[in-house]
Amino acid sequence: MNEFALEIGSFKMETESYEKLYRTYMKFGDFQQAIIYAQKYMNAKDSLFSEQKQRTITELQTKFETDKKELEISLLNTEKELINTELAQSDSQRKIQLITIHVLIIGFVLVIIFIFIILKFYRQTKRSNSKLVSQHDIISKQKEEKEVLLKEIHHRVKNNLQLISSLLNLQTQNIEDESIISAIADGQSRIEAMVLIHQKLYQGANISSVDFKDYTLQLLDQISGLYPELKEVEKTVVAGNIKLDIDTSIPVGLILSELITNAFKYSYANKKGSIVLTLTKDEHDYVLVVHDSGPGLPKDFDPSTTSSIGLHLVRRLARQLYGTSRYEYENGSKFIINFTDTIGRRKKE
Repeated sequence: MNEFALEIGSFKMETESYEKLYRTYMKFGDFQQAIIYAQKYMNAKDSLFSEQKQRTITELQTKFETDKKELEISLLNTEKELINTELAQSDSQRKIQLITIHVLIIGFVLVIIFIFIILKFYRQTKRSNSKLVSQHDIISKQKEEKEVLLKEIHHRVKNNLQLISSLLNLQTQNIEDESIISAIADGQSRIEAMVLIHQKLYQGANISSVDFKDYTLQLLDQISGLYPELKEVEKTVVAGNIKLDIDTSIPVGLILSELITNAFKYSYANKKGSIVLTLTKDEHDYVLVVHDSGPGLPKDFDPSTTSSIGLHLVRRLARQLYGTSRYEYENGSKFIINFTDTIGRRKKE
């Protein structure tokens, strides 16, 4: 058995065989052989222990190396994961930085384009404004020249009308017929009504319209001045801030001249009374009322059949203004004239 153990190199079997031989020789009393094998047994046992110890140490070293390698591998894997994470974060940051850079570049380009557009628009606006200023200066100059020319025309018309009135006045000096003198005076009164309109136009700031109230008050004073004995007649104009264009002012002025003259001629036998002129407006339509405190016209009076040149003229002028005229009695004579201004007449045409 010992030889077999030696052949296979098994320390354990060899130790066991030495132990058995040692015990066998001790049992048979062969102490010398027993001591020899006991010594071998001890040596073998020491060798077996050393072998086991070495094996254990080897196994521990192997395990340590294995664990060490596994730990190193784990550390390497962890480090690799950290590196990959850092690389991923770095890549993400790089992408964000690239996006930020691209956004900044695009923003900068857009700002440059916007500034270019603003500059271009500013230059165009400046050129346009310069042209507009130049055109405005030209138009203003032309307007001023036109206004000066129109004022000069109105002034000359006014002078010519006054010249006609003066000629008529000279003509009456050689006439003794009172009816003819009265007719010429009525003609002069109508001419003076037109003269006053042209005077207002060339003296006023606006050459295209006449302030109705201002004109009517002056016309009242002008006509009443021909009748100094009626200076106590109360004169009232209610019209607000209504202005009439020139094509409307002249017919309305003639209508007023006729009705005011009639009132001063026939309505104040006791040399006292009142006359009220009212003008109201609704867009382009107007209502003119001339109301005096006189006895009024006869009850059977029909304005449409009268032979009075003045009232006939009033009716014709009202139709010329696309309007109507009518008479009422209300504590005195009351004439109501409906008419339309130039814009309203154009719409009706």
